[in-house]
Amino acid sequence: MVSSRRRFLEAGNYNPLIDALKSMLLDQQNIDNLLDLGCSEGTFSHAFSTMVPQVYGVDISKPAIKTASKRYKSLNLAIANITCLPLHEDTFDVATVILAPFANDIVRVIRPGGLILRVSPGYNHLVELKQRIYQDPRPHKRANLKFPFLQHKVQQEVLFEMNLDKQAVGDLIAMTPMQHRTKSSLRNLANNDDQGSIRAEFWIDVFEKTG
Repeated sequence: MVSSRRRFLEAGNYNPLIDALKSMLLDQQNIDNLLDLGCSEGTFSHAFSTMVPQVYGVDISKPAIKTASKRYKSLNLAIANITCLPLHEDTFDVATVILAPFANDIVRVIRPGGLILRVSPGYNHLVELKQRIYQDPRPHKRANLKFPFLQHKVQQEVLFEMNLDKQAVGDLIAMTPMQHRTKSSLRNLANNDDQGSIRAEFWIDVFEKTG
């Protein structure tokens, strides 16, 4: 999964999402540190490190953190569960939660007035790929927008089309829950030579810590 994710992201397939997140960070002032939760192999964390002096990444996967630490020496990385973070409270200016679970402990480590940027899948994210695999593909539900001590400030939808080769489709399947929920025969069907365009659809929601 880690190798597939690294190949897929390094090929630039999710660059429009990375660019949108970086643009949002540029709109903010006085960001000294950022915490990337569920950072995996570090591609997003590294992108943020070009703009933020101190970037920290946390992931529960030891292979992911090992890969990130070898490749991106400037990042501060830790193996940890985001439901119980080994971090001081009121520490970070910004946290990013990119296609990862949202846990209450995230709020604890953000300073009052700090921001959380959460990325969740849009309604029809990867719908063309899901149609090849599932008999009855269902749209994603809009992620929850109400949390204690957080005010929802901004929402932005990011939409783009991906023309992926066979290798990229295989990597995409391997880095998503489809890898574990799908029989190998159906994965092979989705990973055929005639790929066509696949839709990427995301919501970026910005929350501010109020207390």
